[in-house]
Amino acid sequence: MIPAYDASATLAVAVKSALRDLPQNSEVLIYLDGADPKASKVLETIKDKRVRVLESYENSGVFHARNMLIDNAKGKFVANLDADDVTLRYRFKRQIKLLEEDYSDIVFSNAIYLKHKRWGTTLRPLFPFPMNHLVSPIALALYDPFVNPTMASRLTTLAGLGGYRDCPAEDYEMWIRAAVKGLRLARDSNYGVLHRVHDKQMTHSLDWQKASKVDGVIRDSKRLLWKELGLLDSKEEFDIDAANNLLKRTSKLAEIELFGMSEFLKKHLSRNRSE
Repeated sequence: MIPAYDASATLAVAVKSALRDLPQNSEVLIYLDGADPKASKVLETIKDKRVRVLESYENSGVFHARNMLIDNAKGKFVANLDADDVTLRYRFKRQIKLLEEDYSDIVFSNAIYLKHKRWGTTLRPLFPFPMNHLVSPIALALYDPFVNPTMASRLTTLAGLGGYRDCPAEDYEMWIRAAVKGLRLARDSNYGVLHRVHDKQMTHSLDWQKASKVDGVIRDSKRLLWKELGLLDSKEEFDIDAANNLLKRTSKLAEIELFGMSEFLKKHLSRNRSE
C-alpha cells in the first residue's frame, strides 16, 4: 500500500522495488492523494497487471490516504511502503513467514536510511536489533521504535484498529492503540526497506515536531498505554521513576535500542534539572 503526494520523481522506483519482491498473486495498491498528472504518467509506463491505482482530485492528507488504501486492499496480508522508499529483496517473503508462524500480529523490519547530500549519498542502517512483542509496549510508551513503511500484517488486523486518525505521527498513534488493544507488535532484525530521508519530509518540519509533542490525540492514546503499564503517578501524569523501574525489571532490556534509551535518559535528565 503506497500513499503518494507530489512523488513523481521517486514513485516508479518504489513501485518497481515492491513488484520485484512480491509474489504473482498480489498487487501494489497506490493512492494518488491529489491531482498529479506527472505521477499518473509515471505509473502508466509500468506495465504490470499487479499495479492498481486509486486517484483523488483533492489532497486530503496522509491519514486519509492510508485509510483509503486499507479500505480498498484485497489481500490476506498488507504491507506499507512510502512513495520515496525502496523495498529490499526478500522483505515480503520474510514477513509473510513470520506472520504465518504467529511471530506477532503486526511485524516491522529494520530500515537503512538513505540521504542525498551535496557531497554524496550516505547510508545509515538502524541498529540490527529485534524487538519482541513483550518489549514493544514499553518502547512505545517512550518513543516510536518502528519505521512505518516497513510494516506488514493481516488485513483484518489492520482494519480492526479502525484506521489511522487525523493527527501528527498518525502511524505512531495507531501502533500505541494496537498495543493498548493487546495486539502483538514486533520488529525483525532483518533490513526490509531503504528509507529515503530528505528535508522536504513533513517529519523534518519544526512545526510538525512541535505539534506531535502536544497533540491531544497522541497524548490521550499514550495515557491509555501508560495506565496499562502502570506508568501514571497520583496526578495522572507520566511517572518517569516508574518507567525507569520497569525498564530495569524487564529481562529484554537489551532489545530496546540505543536511540530509545537515549530519549528516555534525556527526559529523565531534563526532569532532574527542572527540579
